[in-house]
Amino acid sequence: MDKKTQAVIGAEETLKIGAVRTWRTVLRRAVPWKTARYTKGDIEALIEVGAIDAVSIKLWNVGGFMKGKEIAALCNANNCFCHIASTLGSRLMEAGQLHFAASTPNMFAGAELGEFEPLLDDPASGLDIVNGSLKVPMGAGLGVKLDLSNARETTP
Repeated sequence: MDKKTQAVIGAEETLKIGAVRTWRTVLRRAVPWKTARYTKGDIEALIEVGAIDAVSIKLWNVGGFMKGKEIAALCNANNCFCHIASTLGSRLMEAGQLHFAASTPNMFAGAELGEFEPLLDDPASGLDIVNGSLKVPMGAGLGVKLDLSNARETTP
């Protein structure tokens, strides 16, 4: 792996939000961007200097569904794509992410969804991968059912 590739891989989680010039130098455009926490203002600054063409949105890192929609709208207005990012979690969380992705016009392929598969005793049901695809669950709320008898605290 060459040094440029290593820099891009390392940049995903380690560059500071305010280091806009560094982002532009390292990323050289068209690399999905995600980090611990960021705001619409952070994304706006990166778009302004031409540092990014795509943003990887994790709803819990941006302040939720509506904050994510604000960032997606900003990206859409600036020809910047969005990608939904996820991590191992419940079908409940993934249902929210799937609704977000399905209702966001500037999403590009390769969304990180369906990472609930290895989770045992998921308190949510009604969202399953069938033939490699997910369908947006219909019904009240996020469209999944909760069985709180399977719910438990998982944070330290």
